[in-house]
Amino acid sequence: MKKEVTTIIKGVKTSPRKLRVLLPSVRKVRPVLACDMLSYTTKRAAQILRKAILSAMANAEQTMKVKRDLLEWKTLAVDMGFVMKRFRAGGRGTAKPFKKRQSHITIVLSSEEIPQQRKDLEKPSEKKEVKRKVTKNPIKQTQSTVDKKLK
Repeated sequence: MKKEVTTIIKGVKTSPRKLRVLLPSVRKVRPVLACDMLSYTTKRAAQILRKAILSAMANAEQTMKVKRDLLEWKTLAVDMGFVMKRFRAGGRGTAKPFKKRQSHITIVLSSEEIPQQRKDLEKPSEKKEVKRKVTKNPIKQTQSTVDKKLK
């Protein structure tokens, strides 16, 4: 039985074109190896993509309760985000327009095998019985001793 986890990171301050260059090499390997590979890549966009993949793996680890080694790609996409239109002053009072592009990173991870329950992520299902000592209320004891003395 395959389970999936979707992680979407929106508003990344890098153009989609710079991020998409890295995708073909990342898709060939598993997510764990992709993070190692991206940490040694010299492009600035590689560090952004690496953080997104680490976040997706952490989400999958928490929700599906599987180890990172069992995760594989289902989809890995970079889409166009919000575009801010700006301008720089040009000669003779003209404006030179340019666009600051943002991107959305969509990562869907799935697990190959049925997840094995991990002890460190597992919640204890059995409640331990706590034996309590029943002590008598001291106020009631004094009341009873007072009553006995009055009789």
